[in-house]
Amino acid sequence: MIRKHRQLITYYNTRLSSTSRIVPGETLSCTAYKPSIVEKDKYEKWERSKRFEADVGNNKPVFSMVLPPPNVTGKLHLGHALSCTIQDVIARRKRSMGYNVMWLPGTDHAGIATQGVVEKYLLTKQNTSKHSLGKDKFINEVWKWKDKHGNNICNQLRVLGSSLDWSREVFTMNENHTDAVTSAFINLFHKGLIYRKKELVNWCNALKSTVSDIEVDNIPITEVTERMLPGYAKPVKFGLIYNFAYKVYNSDEEIVVSTTMLETMLGDTAVAVHPDDERYKHLQGKRVVHPFKDATIPIISDTFVDMDFGTGAVKITPAHSRIDYTIAKHHKLPLLQVIDENGCMQNAGKYNSMKKYDCREVLVKDLNDIGLLKSVSKHQMSLPICSRTGDVIEYLPKEQWFLACQSLNERAAKVVEKGDLKIRPENFIKQWQNWTSDSRDWCISRQLWWGHQVPAYKCSKDKNFVWIAATNETTAKVEASKFLRALPDDIIVERDTDVLDTWFSSAIYPFASLGWPETKHIDYKTFYPLNLMVTGHDILGFWVHRMVMLGLELTDKLPFNDVLLHGIICDSKGAKMSKSKGNVIDPIDVINGISLDGLKEKSFKMFEDGVLSKEELNKSLAYHKSNFASTNGIPECGVDALRFTLLSQDVKSHFVNFDVHQCNANKLFCNKIWQSIKYTQMSFSKLRKTEDELKREELTYFDKWILSRLFAMVEKVNQSLENNNFHLATKAIRSFLYGEFCDIYLEATKPGFDDHDTKIGYAHAHTLSAVLSTALRCLSPFMIYLSEELIPKVPTFDENIIINFKDLDEKCYVFPEKENYKFWKNIQLEQQVEKLLKTIFLIREIKGFYAISNKERPVVAIKSLDEQLITDIINNNLVALNLTKCNILARMMVLRLLLFGVLAINSCFCVDRNNFKTCDQSGFCKRLRALKPEKSQYTLNIDSVFVHGNVLSAEVITVNYEGDKKNVEWHYGLRLSALADGTFRVEIDEAEPLYPRYRPQVALDGEPRGDELKLISNENGKLTLKNSQGHKVVVTAEPLKFEFIDKNGEPAVVLNDNAQLFVEPLKVRNGEGEENDVEAGDWSENFKSHHDSKPRGNEGVSLDVAFPDADQVYGIPEHTDGFNLKTTTSGDPYRLYNLDVFEYELDSRMAIYGSIPVMYAHGPKRTVGVFWHNTAETWVDVVNYGEGTVVSSLVNLVTGGQKRRVDARFMSESGVVDIFVLMGDSPSDAFRQYTTLTGVTPLPPKFSLAYHQSRWNYVDEADVRAVDEGFDAHDIPLDVIWLDIEYTDNRKYFTWQPIKFAHPAEMVGNLTTKGRKMVVIIDPHIKREAGYVVHDDCTEMGLYVKNKDGNDYDGWCWPGSSSYADFLNPAAFKYFTERYRFENFVGTSKDVHIWNDMNEPSVFNGPEITMPKDNRHYKPPQDGQDGLASFWEHRHIHNEYGLWHIMSTHKGMLDRVNGQYRPFILSRAVFSGTQRYAAVWTGDNMAEWGFLLASISMCLSLASAGVSFCGSDVGGFFKYPEAELMTRWYQAAAFQPFMRAHSHIETKRREPWLYDSTTTSRLRDAVRRRYALLDFWYTLFYEHTLDKVPVMRPLFTHYPKEEQTYTIDDTYLLGDKLLVRPVVEEGVSSVKVYLPGRESRTVWYDVDSFQRHDAAGFFTQEVTITKIPVYQRGGTIIPRKERVRRSSALMHDDPYTLVVALDIDNTATSTLYIDDGETYDFKSNKFIYAKITYESSAMKYIIINNGNYPTRSWVERIVIAGIKSPPKSAKMVQDGKSTPLQMTIHRGNDVLVVRKPAALMGKAWEIQFSY
Repeated sequence: MIRKHRQLITYYNTRLSSTSRIVPGETLSCTAYKPSIVEKDKYEKWERSKRFEADVGNNKPVFSMVLPPPNVTGKLHLGHALSCTIQDVIARRKRSMGYNVMWLPGTDHAGIATQGVVEKYLLTKQNTSKHSLGKDKFINEVWKWKDKHGNNICNQLRVLGSSLDWSREVFTMNENHTDAVTSAFINLFHKGLIYRKKELVNWCNALKSTVSDIEVDNIPITEVTERMLPGYAKPVKFGLIYNFAYKVYNSDEEIVVSTTMLETMLGDTAVAVHPDDERYKHLQGKRVVHPFKDATIPIISDTFVDMDFGTGAVKITPAHSRIDYTIAKHHKLPLLQVIDENGCMQNAGKYNSMKKYDCREVLVKDLNDIGLLKSVSKHQMSLPICSRTGDVIEYLPKEQWFLACQSLNERAAKVVEKGDLKIRPENFIKQWQNWTSDSRDWCISRQLWWGHQVPAYKCSKDKNFVWIAATNETTAKVEASKFLRALPDDIIVERDTDVLDTWFSSAIYPFASLGWPETKHIDYKTFYPLNLMVTGHDILGFWVHRMVMLGLELTDKLPFNDVLLHGIICDSKGAKMSKSKGNVIDPIDVINGISLDGLKEKSFKMFEDGVLSKEELNKSLAYHKSNFASTNGIPECGVDALRFTLLSQDVKSHFVNFDVHQCNANKLFCNKIWQSIKYTQMSFSKLRKTEDELKREELTYFDKWILSRLFAMVEKVNQSLENNNFHLATKAIRSFLYGEFCDIYLEATKPGFDDHDTKIGYAHAHTLSAVLSTALRCLSPFMIYLSEELIPKVPTFDENIIINFKDLDEKCYVFPEKENYKFWKNIQLEQQVEKLLKTIFLIREIKGFYAISNKERPVVAIKSLDEQLITDIINNNLVALNLTKCNILARMMVLRLLLFGVLAINSCFCVDRNNFKTCDQSGFCKRLRALKPEKSQYTLNIDSVFVHGNVLSAEVITVNYEGDKKNVEWHYGLRLSALADGTFRVEIDEAEPLYPRYRPQVALDGEPRGDELKLISNENGKLTLKNSQGHKVVVTAEPLKFEFIDKNGEPAVVLNDNAQLFVEPLKVRNGEGEENDVEAGDWSENFKSHHDSKPRGNEGVSLDVAFPDADQVYGIPEHTDGFNLKTTTSGDPYRLYNLDVFEYELDSRMAIYGSIPVMYAHGPKRTVGVFWHNTAETWVDVVNYGEGTVVSSLVNLVTGGQKRRVDARFMSESGVVDIFVLMGDSPSDAFRQYTTLTGVTPLPPKFSLAYHQSRWNYVDEADVRAVDEGFDAHDIPLDVIWLDIEYTDNRKYFTWQPIKFAHPAEMVGNLTTKGRKMVVIIDPHIKREAGYVVHDDCTEMGLYVKNKDGNDYDGWCWPGSSSYADFLNPAAFKYFTERYRFENFVGTSKDVHIWNDMNEPSVFNGPEITMPKDNRHYKPPQDGQDGLASFWEHRHIHNEYGLWHIMSTHKGMLDRVNGQYRPFILSRAVFSGTQRYAAVWTGDNMAEWGFLLASISMCLSLASAGVSFCGSDVGGFFKYPEAELMTRWYQAAAFQPFMRAHSHIETKRREPWLYDSTTTSRLRDAVRRRYALLDFWYTLFYEHTLDKVPVMRPLFTHYPKEEQTYTIDDTYLLGDKLLVRPVVEEGVSSVKVYLPGRESRTVWYDVDSFQRHDAAGFFTQEVTITKIPVYQRGGTIIPRKERVRRSSALMHDDPYTLVVALDIDNTATSTLYIDDGETYDFKSNKFIYAKITYESSAMKYIIINNGNYPTRSWVERIVIAGIKSPPKSAKMVQDGKSTPLQMTIHRGNDVLVVRKPAALMGKAWEIQFSY
């Protein structure tokens, strides 16, 4: 209760002004927070004072809820605690806002559960059973048990502090509720909605009752499986099919049939065959002999039988099969029930009374003995299991009561569609739609004793009877007399003994609990409809759906307008709490605490009482030991900490994790608040008397800052509570009180209370009082006891200048509203303080880094351009001193602590171009680019030509003409090779080079396979050659030119058409001085302060390539200026040189991380390409004559028309001319030809296609755990957590930071239990530190790259002084391969994968942030090659270095697992061939819209260059993405091959849940969409290994003649099935989308709405923030898995939804690949590669590869879009068994849904349609 008069604490006499007159707080009850003391007696006082009772007589606005009634047998568990705390927080806040709150408690009679508990109780305590007692006595015993034990759960709710209105408590079996149930039944009966019929029902033998379809779990059985079942002493086998024969009557013939339930053959009443089956036409109408009965049964014909499966004959058992029941009705076959309600045989002759599965075993023997058993074999099947008992469901014919649901469902669906009923989170609306679209009627009767007896009477007269629903027998007789035409007294009445399904009484709970059917009841009139329903999402269909159905039907009102669904409670590791897992935590134990011995004793008691099995006991003990041993049990946390912890998670997530240790941390948070009150009281006692008034403007810098932050907190808390984002509210409160108020502000006030200026102390005191009073009120709905205890203890003043609370009444405190704090909002001040605090924190961090203790009090000097920062530091020097324990000088002075020179407070985001060369600064580029002779000097020596096999060899010479004299200058060797698949190779090298010229060693995927090459003419100085595929090469001798002719006889590629072929010959240095060398650039170059010695001189190569008839060229990644390459004449060429470009810019041709020298040219006639096989720095010029540039315009002017041609020129610093010509002629052909040369992206481990979460850096194991749990708490799937460099011990790779990552194996193990993985970074730079074993080994073994003098190169990178592994050295390659062995990299496992970053290589102090070009690399020793010939320079191999790095990593990861598991590696450096080993990302991008757009074109470019596994950092590495950008980036990334979120260490944390709940929900949806399509992605990557075409494709790949597609790079294809157009523009409501395929009459379907679009080029697509335009091509089938779980591994065996999009011919086809997702077993044919086809008559699933992989996946649903004439019926045929299927047609968008086909994906199947 709130005290009106406070106990006075006299600090001093206070005859002062109102702002200085203290109103002291009450004395604290103890020195530290103790929950047992704080919580004592408070709830009893609240209840006695009727604090929580609603008043029907006042004028306050009403807010009403009902607590979902827990079972009367129940005991409080954390799920209850979560639900109650959510509702209690809402109720308490509403009261504090002036609402008349009615929150009604109650308990449910729980028919099945309560009857089971009492039966067990009677058996153990009285040694009797319900049958011995009889029904009436048993019911009395249940009531006795209820009166004795039924209040336990309610008392526990009181312990939890639930502010329920106990005056209105309800029990669902009390008289009022029973009357309401009766009225509801009669009402619905009279409306014709409740009816009785005999039907096959789901019967549970263990329950002796029917159960509904929704209580049946259909378990897929993929192999022979044993299950323990109730009533059986040994396990029962399932997964077998029995083939047996029936003898034809009066014949020697027999018919073989199959069944998985052999015992049901005793109930067979027919054998069915297809009427058109020629095998059985002569038998139709005849009979077969039943082997165990003196009877025959007919052979009937029916079209439902699939004659192509099995034997084509099917046994009919109408009484035990729903399909057979339907057939029996049609053929008027008898129902012969052979299994009774106990699961025993009846009407079965000698098998009578046997248990059904015992009978099965006997039948196997008996059939075998008489020669009728043909075989027993393994068989995949679906087993129906009762979710309550685990017993197998039997189908039995029973008369039951049903509720017709169709009209009720339609009404329930409309209220959500119209928005009258809001369901939150909105992602459950789809589930609601599924429930309301289910046309099945609800079986509402149960064969139990405890419950509401069905108010229906069987009224009979003679042989006639009628069922009447009535309140009593008399009324029933009167009603029946109207139907039976008899007097009431002549009618015999018998009441149905069944009871109603418990969910029926629960469905009317919202209104029945308020007095209905008395609609004038004051509670019903006042509080109905309810304002809100809060419950778990798991009972949305069971309960919420049914409440809405019956509420609308019986009251004509929605029972509530708002539904809040919370998640399922899980343990700290994300596992659902259950006895079977041993991880159940009793909330009472959390509140009171319990020792480890106490937990053990409690578990054993539950075992003795039969609550736990032996296995469950052992798991429980193991769980307690592993989780609570370190704290010797569960520490006492108290109610407040428990409540606060529960709501610190996003309750709207699918799962809500609970961590006891977090709960204990929140108890410490309570103590932190307690101590802040203590500090405030002490500080008030220091105040000196003053008569001065205090004014607001006299508050200090930090006072105003904390008040501005207080406003932000109040605003966030109110906003979050309004949206039910409790976790954001708790986070805001905790962050404010802990991080800002206690850690900063309290420390900042300490000097002030000792200051000579009295007003500073009073300013602090007013602020302290206002902040604490406000924060405690914000906290009060969560921490109910602490706030009640502390609010009266906050000292204040008669008039606080900030806020003065006037509480409404004694029932609650006023809740703070943001309007009362707006005055204090000061963003500018917050930004100033943030800079100051960043400075302070940086000083603290550096002190910690250098281990400087607080005793030393060092002097810190700060230099900054920010004058305001300097002023703030000076004005708050004492505060800064107190917070840093340093003397801070805000100007440059003598430094005793070096802050890396300057504290950089302001950052800028842009690339420093001065660090990187232009073409003019690159000697060879400037030199070669300027060489543009009119005629090439290179000439082919015709006489030297020799053609052998697939190779032409010849001599090429350069000729210098002096007048008429012809001087030969240099000799070269030429090789022209014809290669398989339409590819040619041209190589030109010096005939006798001074030193060997470098040729790439690892770019090619093996030696290219040869084709034949024939010389077909040699005349007029021209050679014509031809390959086997019809391509020709015309070689002109003088000047040398190569024309590659396509199959149509037209030139497709021309080499040296522009006379730009150059191979600079190696020369001997002439001995001139170094200065002259630099000036000439022949023998050395300078760039900035860096000197390149160029010991071999100039060795550049150049070649021009012409592409006739081309409109555009593509490729040569990486660059940022779009997918199609632009003319370069107005600036620098494209540069290919792997560089670490910090904050790279867009629309640039600068070099960045990757260099892949492949280029494609495309036009309407053809697609061709060239691959420039060179690893040195390369520049590429492009001239597109169709672009309208100055150069192209001049050429077109000269040639007299618009020229369709693109020219390119490759210029490299070293190497040889080695170019592959790819003749195409389609885009797919050209892509394939290049990938054939350099290799495909191998099939990745499946997890790597899922979602990855990274940051530089997750700081420790606790951070990793928090992130891991955060994804679970917010129901966002995750597969991988990444660790950047800080996980290492001081940046030494292959180590772990010993304090922050002390238990790496355990950390990884916590992830792998959920199917998750970890990726850690390993860069190529090695810290030069003595004692670091890797460095010591590399130094001793000579494994480092050498400098130009032959010594170990010493550069600077993240570790500081660093050397770099020389992976070209086999010893270094082997050494680093071995580092990945588990014994060498301790703490890793097969589930730790690798990130190779900085491998361009990056050298911070090197030229262009990379390695000096004159560094030396290993070259295998060769006789006669010494000096310069004995090593390779870095200039030769630069672009290949990263590839060597990842090759070493890849081999190491394979070797560590003996080649069993597929590794995942991510690389930043890229070259041709990288794709064979690693995925690639686009590097350190920014959180800007332009970079989102660039991610598409960059990945398209990489994909076309062979790197299919590409992505970008989601959200941008630098800067912070606001909500819209982050949402659009996640949506886009969900449809890119590699999806990883990553961010810079200095950016704000951005895990998805750190945004507002709406944005979090959108990010969650994007990630879940990704996971639904994982099997589609996986199939695409598998097929890439076959067809070698990129996974992510430009539109022209499949629509090569549509010229509009040539320059589209914001839209792309995934395979040939999905078209994706991400929204990359800010704030748009529509985007332009290009749909290709007009000529082929292609149709596209919106994947969200299934709206059909005919291909017609560009159209405008409206978008919302939740919409990304994605379209499925008509004629395709997309496999989806809709049951998205925490990780991809947990979805492995989940069912598929197949989405069929029909083309104009109403057909579709697709493929599906399935394997184990991680091993190389697929190479041994352990996989499934299936073809799926759809035609109007059938949909077929055929396994192509004859593989052997035991998948347990099955088909859950088939969605067919674009269906104009839907079939009337469908049946599933698999393994000879036919099953009728349910279908629903959605006319609005022509979509047919086939529900639960349940086809197993391990075998072929077919769905047959009838019209």
